[in-house]
Amino acid sequence: INVGALVCLRCSGVHRSLGTHVSKVRSLRLDRLPAATLRLVRAIGNARANAIFETHVPEGAKPRPRSDAKTLQRFARDKWEARIYTPRDAAAGDRLLEAAASGDVMEALAALAAAEDPSAIVNARPGTDGGGPLHAAARNGHLLVAQLLLLNGDAGDLVRAADARGRSPRDLLKRRALDLDADADAVEQTNMLDFLLSPK
Repeated sequence: INVGALVCLRCSGVHRSLGTHVSKVRSLRLDRLPAATLRLVRAIGNARANAIFETHVPEGAKPRPRSDAKTLQRFARDKWEARIYTPRDAAAGDRLLEAAASGDVMEALAALAAAEDPSAIVNARPGTDGGGPLHAAARNGHLLVAQLLLLNGDAGDLVRAADARGRSPRDLLKRRALDLDADADAVEQTNMLDFLLSPK
């Protein structure tokens, strides 16, 4: 769920073995997913996530439905943990900060994929106001980007981190008009905001 994609039951076991610092796996049937997470999965989806994480997959490297477990494991580690199919970008932190400020969830995901250490750029606070990417998303009311960042960083520290003026992302989100789709109903909006603002 931390990259906004779905995997089959067979691949979910492989993803769980990668560790939660790489892949957060939940069941659509067994787990109760927050509305914010479901909206993130709908906004990104498998095709768009794969377009980022499989930029340079060599011919024949991608497993087929009948591939053995070792092949699946190797490909998943290469794709999600080592991210060898995604080019690195030294400016990934700057890209993430800009994407968070503008609400571009796909650019935010691409910046995370291109980072040497994704959690480091999520947790960094390079903004001129002493805030990081989550502050930028919150300041501008971009909940989908905020959700992506929370799923890929230390959520507790991120939500409580203060900028130079002592404001947490929670404080900033409370004050902003929220960037939600026009079709989102009031209950869903409230549930998303409650999830993102709840103490982690």
